[in-house]
Formats: sequence, C-alpha cells, structure tokens
Amino acid sequence: YQRRVRGTIIIMFTRLVVLLIALTAVFALTFPEEKVGRPMTFSWSNCLANAQDKLVSLTIGPDPIVLGSNVTLTFDGIVGASYSSANSGKLSVKIEKKILGVWVEIPCVENFGSCDYPSLCDLVNSDTWIQQCGAVVQKYNIPCTCPWEAKEYKIPLTQVVTINPGISWLTSGDYYLEAHLYDSAGTQVGCVSAYVSLG
Repeated sequence: YQRRVRGTIIIMFTRLVVLLIALTAVFALTFPEEKVGRPMTFSWSNCLANAQDKLVSLTIGPDPIVLGSNVTLTFDGIVGASYSSANSGKLSVKIEKKILGVWVEIPCVENFGSCDYPSLCDLVNSDTWIQQCGAVVQKYNIPCTCPWEAKEYKIPLTQVVTINPGISWLTSGDYYLEAHLYDSAGTQVGCVSAYVSLG
C-alpha cells in the first residue's frame, strides 16, 4: 500500500514539474524578456524597416503622463503617400497594460483598445475623432480628417491639455502600444510602438 501511495505521489509531482516547465515556456514565448524587463520610461520606435509612413521624432513630458493635466510635446512625422476616402488604409492597434508584472492585452470595446479599423479615413472622419482633434494640431496645419497629403508634418515644442476619457482600465500604470498601418492594397506601410506610463 505504501509503495502505491509513494508511486502516486511521484507521478503527481512529476506532472506538476512538467506543468510548471510548460507554463514557464509559454510565458517566455508570450512575454519576451526584453519586454518584461523594459524600464517604464516613455520611449517609441518605428517597428517596420523602410516604412513609408513613420515617426521622425516624438517627445512627451512629464513622465509619467497624468491624464487631464498639461503635457509638453514635440512631433515630427512623415506621410509617404496621400490618403483619401478613395485610397484609405487600414489601421490595426494593440494596447497592453502591465498587471502584476504581466503584459495583458486590452480588448477592443466600443472601438477603443486593441482594435482593427478597416478604413483609416472613416475613423478620422468620424464625429468622435473630429471632436477630439485639438486646436494645436490645426494650428500647425495638420489635417484632422482625410485627405492627407504626402508630406512631413511637424509640431514644435507645445503645451496641451490631455483629456481623461474616464475609461475603467485606463488608470495609472504602464502601457505598451503598437500600431500597424496598411495601404488600400493590404501592404504594410508603417508601424510604430511605444511604452507609456500614466501617473
């Protein structure tokens, strides 16, 4: 009897070890070391080599950002080809939040979160987008809606007031954002990723 009990315990222990190894492997593949251990200061990068549409520079302060308060920013971006309602690209956005040391993807709810937008022009031509497009953007001749010309767009050092949308998950913490842009033929033409902290 004792031999059977001992054998059962050994089998259960072995299964537990195998399960822990499997979970560790899945965790490592899902949340790579360089992402998990990344210091949470604001940073961004173009994540597509030879991108047609890309950021040249972007600064935001203070760090972390406090929604509903003033932030100072500079922006320089290149739109490599014109966009119009007849030639509108697709935008795919992923947002993750660090919860208890693990990056968790925020689902798409009411068109906000990790969402796919089949038409970029339909998105920016919507009433919601137009209402949120600030005077600063318009001041420096960056259009709020389509069409967009193929050119370089810049915003010099400027102070703006951020909006707190009151979304339940959009609270203090660390976030990872990734945006993929595709042209009307389905070819990826841009990708930007960023780490942002909210205070």
